[in-house]
Amino acid sequence: MSFNLRLDIASDSADAWPHRREAAAAIVRRADLVGVQEALPDMLADLDASAPAFARVGIGRDADGGGEASALLYRTGRLALVA
Repeated sequence: MSFNLRLDIASDSADAWPHRREAAAAIVRRADLVGVQEALPDMLADLDASAPAFARVGIGRDADGGGEASALLYRTGRLALVA
């Protein structure tokens, strides 16, 4: 599944990440493999905590690996990272 999380922007008011976080995690937990876009480090940390059956690969686009990322989250009981 491909899932654009949309940035965590306070100006989104009722649609800001804190209000979408659990719904996004519930969607991730239904899949085996999810590619996310526009994911900031705090958003990925939230998904990691809310979907413990998943591992994640991918780093942010900043030189230090931080910042906005496109990452893959995969269910470790069904899939294994090969390389």
